[in-house]
Amino acid sequence: LLGAFAFYSPVATREWLRPGTPTLWWHENRENARIGFYLRAQTPPALSVALHCAGTTAYFAERPAIDVPGKSDRHIAKLPVRVFHPGHSKWDWDYVLYERRPDVITETSRGLDNHPELARRYYYAKTSDGLAFHVRKDALARIRDHALVLYAFRSRRGLTWEAAVARAE
Repeated sequence: LLGAFAFYSPVATREWLRPGTPTLWWHENRENARIGFYLRAQTPPALSVALHCAGTTAYFAERPAIDVPGKSDRHIAKLPVRVFHPGHSKWDWDYVLYERRPDVITETSRGLDNHPELARRYYYAKTSDGLAFHVRKDALARIRDHALVLYAFRSRRGLTWEAAVARAE
């Protein structure tokens, strides 16, 4: 059994042998859990969330999740691999934004920041304790946290929740 540890990195081996050692992804998991708890507290149960790392956030949010890299989405899972990065090699922004239409997107990558639909239909939102995500303009009224500061795409001027809701209508 100990010979098997020779095939794994020293960091992973230390995590397995010393349960008190912080895990490799400890900080990311903590932030994903914070977003999940926030979404559960501040949104209705039917609000959909697009996630890059679906595990922690989806578990704590208890909201319908859209798995952006497609490990649990039939359409994305069947796409050809674009760049080999295990578990994160496929994506289809047109499908996610036009067909699945998530109410919230927790993070952007792989060109999503340059997609015109993100700019047209979503605000960038920041909570008072530093969480950040994108929220679809027509879903904003369903979020209970009226202290959110919202930004139009690539804008540095924040909008209050009330002003953003009025603008979205």
